Amino acid sequence: MASILAKRPHGSEVLVETRHPDGTINTAAFVRSQENYRTFFGGLMDQDSGRSFAVAISITHGLTFFFVGVILLRKRTAVVPQMLALSLLLPNFFLPDYTTLGPVVFGAYTVLTAILAGILFNALLAFPDGRYRSPVSVMVGLLAFLVWWLAASDVLGEDVIWPILQIAVIAAALWQMMQKYRSVDDDTMRQQFRWVMLGLALCALCWACGLVADWAYVAIAAAFPGEAFNALHGSLRLANTALSTGGPIFIPLGILVALLRFRLYDVDLIIGRTSTYVATTAFLAIGSFLVERAATFAGPRLLGEEVGGLSYGVGAAFASLSMGPLHERLVHWSEKRFQARLISLRDDLPHVIRDMSYVDTREELLETALSRICYSAYAEKAAILSSDGRQIFRAHGIAGDAVGIWAATHAWDPGPQDYLVDPDDPLFPLIFPLQASGETGQVHGWLAVGRRRDETLINRDERAVLASLSAPLARALMLIEAREEEKNLVLDRIDQIERAVEAIRSDLRLAIGRIGAS
Repeated sequence: MASILAKRPHGSEVLVETRHPDGTINTAAFVRSQENYRTFFGGLMDQDSGRSFAVAISITHGLTFFFVGVILLRKRTAVVPQMLALSLLLPNFFLPDYTTLGPVVFGAYTVLTAILAGILFNALLAFPDGRYRSPVSVMVGLLAFLVWWLAASDVLGEDVIWPILQIAVIAAALWQMMQKYRSVDDDTMRQQFRWVMLGLALCALCWACGLVADWAYVAIAAAFPGEAFNALHGSLRLANTALSTGGPIFIPLGILVALLRFRLYDVDLIIGRTSTYVATTAFLAIGSFLVERAATFAGPRLLGEEVGGLSYGVGAAFASLSMGPLHERLVHWSEKRFQARLISLRDDLPHVIRDMSYVDTREELLETALSRICYSAYAEKAAILSSDGRQIFRAHGIAGDAVGIWAATHAWDPGPQDYLVDPDDPLFPLIFPLQASGETGQVHGWLAVGRRRDETLINRDERAVLASLSAPLARALMLIEAREEEKNLVLDRIDQIERAVEAIRSDLRLAIGRIGAS
């Protein structure tokens, strides 16, 4: 009927007769009219604007999921970011009209929707360290798989119970996250929890409001069938579309704030590297193109003939000559912008260690070094031990007794590598041997570094910086040890001299006493 009316001018009428089983015949008249086109969403906007509105929400939804998913995908060393990236990236590749491709594709879409929703909620329940709080959290995660599969599938038909169960699963996940949040004492991690939970709560609120708007829409349509295009009815349809489609956007937005503002999963380093590569590639591509176009334009005028492939050679030469300096400048900018603490640790701490090693005690120097290391690498605890691991020179963020118990179970062999890594070690998964420059095999101490507060290991750049601090710390320990030995030697000599002087005084007193007696 729509195709017949579409071929006729505005105002055309088509009569349709229908015959019922009892023999009665009804006649209906269909008229092509622009009224519905002009009164989309109850007259609030026309049909083009309504479609543009729905498309804008879908595009915003997809881009937000895609952007956050790509950032998290770069964090390959942790399970939770990979789960979040998978559940945020794949929805962008779903076909919008999957139902027309048959029941097989529809069934596959249903299964994928349930799997991705379950992965997302399990990632949130295990946020941020990959550990569930309790068996109840595991049950909520499994329930998310089941509820989303039943809600997306048409096996049981459309039922209002499934949206309610979805909101209930979100509420249960929020409750479990709040219980885990209460056990966290680190301010940065608490802020990360708050933003992620806020995004999930706003999503649940939008879905609940959209569900109420849909109920009201259906009730009004049934009670007043002749008023299908009134403003109230259209407003409810508009609210339902906006809330149900736009609600999930708040989940990646909450994660994004935690990523950017509170350095969740070292995302500042990832963004810094990505921006460096993107800026370098874009500048070289645009610069090469402009140089090549300029050479093509100016060549015939300057040389009096066509230059042919010369212009492409000029563009390639520009890219080759610009690559090194440009990349170096961008890397320097990226480090200053996204790794200011680490750069300060790499550039400033060796000078601080050198200056303090001449005037301060070993305890003061090591406390300064450990506090700077934990602050710059976002590590929760660190310690410096003697070469045999039996003496705890200094511990930061942990009691010395706990470090001593841990040290007694380790074999202190430096090996050929710059540092030792044991991801299964619950206390200090990274150990750096402190060796002076030019020495092989001789260890003057050990730097043990713990995990971050989100239970992840420090990244490769931070490990490289800590490995570069091995020589300054080793020389400082050597210098302080030599100074203390010299100091002890001087004190021993002074003590010997004082004892000798006292002995001479005693002898003099005895001699004087004898002379006086005689």
